[in-house]
Amino acid sequence: MKKWICSLILTAAVMLTLGIAAGADEAISGILSGDFMYMVNDDKVSVTITEYLGDGGDVVIPETLEGYTVTAIGESAFYSCFRLTSITFPEGLSSIGESAFYSCYGLTSITFPEGLSSIGESA
Repeated sequence: MKKWICSLILTAAVMLTLGIAAGADEAISGILSGDFMYMVNDDKVSVTITEYLGDGGDVVIPETLEGYTVTAIGESAFYSCFRLTSITFPEGLSSIGESAFYSCYGLTSITFPEGLSSIGESA
């Protein structure tokens, strides 16, 4: 009986620890700032926008989010944002991921920065 209780307690402790670790990873990769979800890049000074949560319209991507430089728009970040009409990217943005603006049928105006070096397929 004692072995069974010890095993149960040990199992619960391991599951709790794994759950906390998984939650920590989610917090690092999905940080919310205004209308944008982002993740901090490996360089620890820049971010990739992973999702747009705003209402659409005329959207200006900020140069920084919480002190980090915005350098990339991730895959499918604005996917099916039907009410998006225009987007302005910040200087310093270097890449736009695949399908980033796929199915954004209302998008009629895009302002690209000079340093943009990569635009993914179906973006």
